[in-house]
Amino acid sequence: MENPLVELQHLKRVSRIKHEILTKYLPSWAIILVSKFSLLYYVDCFAGPGRYESEGKVVDGSPVIAVNAGKEFAAKNPGKKLGLVLVEDDAAQLERLRGSLGPTLPYPANFKVVTKLADSHEIIPGLIAKIKARKPAPSFFLVDPYGGNYPLTSSRRYDTLLLL
Repeated sequence: MENPLVELQHLKRVSRIKHEILTKYLPSWAIILVSKFSLLYYVDCFAGPGRYESEGKVVDGSPVIAVNAGKEFAAKNPGKKLGLVLVEDDAAQLERLRGSLGPTLPYPANFKVVTKLADSHEIIPGLIAKIKARKPAPSFFLVDPYGGNYPLTSSRRYDTLLLL
């Protein structure tokens, strides 16, 4: 029998702490904003494979944490909508992510999950424009690139992010 941990990337301590914060913060963020808005978005700019190895166990990454929180939110708030966009620029990582999301299916009608093979630096301006054009909605952008190449820092064109 194969060991599934062999295939998984090791989760670094800083990412484990980020995941703990996300697990607690994301549901609270949604609960607060859903009182005034009927639509929310979550965008994971560097989604990764969705599952990792930590201390000899398989653990969820930020996209799976967000999907699980999103499903719970959607079930408790049937009149509200939540959209998740999971962006990954590595095709192999994206396929692992899609496999990691398999056990989270099916999704409620008011909850949509989209995975995108794209460079976050290039896709973020378009995502912001689409959100603003359809129906401006509070949007949570998780920007945690491996290696520190941040897509939201070096240009004034991202000032619109503050308006969401």
